Amino acid sequence: MDKGQTSQAMQDAGVDESLAKLAADILDKKQQGKELSDKQEKALYAAQKQAGDDLDINSLVQGEPQAVEDKNVDKRQASQAMQDAGVDESLAKLAADILDKKQQGKELSDKQEKALYAAQKQAGDDLDINSLVQGESQEPERDEDEQAFIEGQTKIYEKAGLEAEKSQEAATLMNKQFGQQPLSSEEKSLVNEAEATVHESIANKIAERKEIASVMVSNAQDFLKFAKQEGIAQQSGSSTTVEGNNYDLTQIDDRLAIHNKETGAEVIADSDEIIKAEGVTQEDLENWQKVGEIAQKQQQSKAASVEREKEEEEMEL
Repeated sequence: MDKGQTSQAMQDAGVDESLAKLAADILDKKQQGKELSDKQEKALYAAQKQAGDDLDINSLVQGEPQAVEDKNVDKRQASQAMQDAGVDESLAKLAADILDKKQQGKELSDKQEKALYAAQKQAGDDLDINSLVQGESQEPERDEDEQAFIEGQTKIYEKAGLEAEKSQEAATLMNKQFGQQPLSSEEKSLVNEAEATVHESIANKIAERKEIASVMVSNAQDFLKFAKQEGIAQQSGSSTTVEGNNYDLTQIDDRLAIHNKETGAEVIADSDEIIKAEGVTQEDLENWQKVGEIAQKQQQSKAASVEREKEEEEMEL
């Protein structure tokens, strides 16, 4: 995977630079078939949230994951080695499982660290149980990862309309919550407020897109009438298609689809009901308003011309 290109694609979709670079690193690990931690998953979640409908970041993972080197601890041998050093059987098996997680670069909980400490205490000087972890463990997550997540989440909240100070505090608490750390009722309330602001913002955007799509469809229907009259529409049975420089327009029975060739924005309507309004912008709205106005003027002009011809014929009579 070209991480530079991946990062740039996310930035082009509106993802913060630091979060985009972090997400590109994580997608590279995913491409290699490595298991992702909760923190890495939440970073991808934050990046996808910033990208919105403009980009599915998982589409940047190309092909099948590459095979990874087996770095698992031989838990049976590790357990036996600890038992030989005097560690209780049940504790040895538990410690072997934990060492396997450590070998894979997973972050250990306090309980797991305490279990390893207890096993080491029983083994004494006879065995360094960490020596049972073969080779270098995978690189643990860095504090920068958390910081990138907080920065990205802060921008999400700010874009949704939350105050800057509240946004940063809520993002920090969200990071804390993802790390399985308990929040107070007051902290939970702030996180809920921030998330509600985001959901409301998303709902408003969806409603706005549907309004834009509704106007586009109305003007597209006017244009289709004109296109059929002028013979510039391709018709086959109940299907009508018009291919333009910027848009493709297709109508099958009562279903109408508008596709922006340049941006990929798409509108689908069944009768007057908007089924899909993806990626549409104010520019799409303005374009179709112009198209609709021109189509109406052309139709009015043609109707006036026909009326004049009729009047001339009547005068001849």
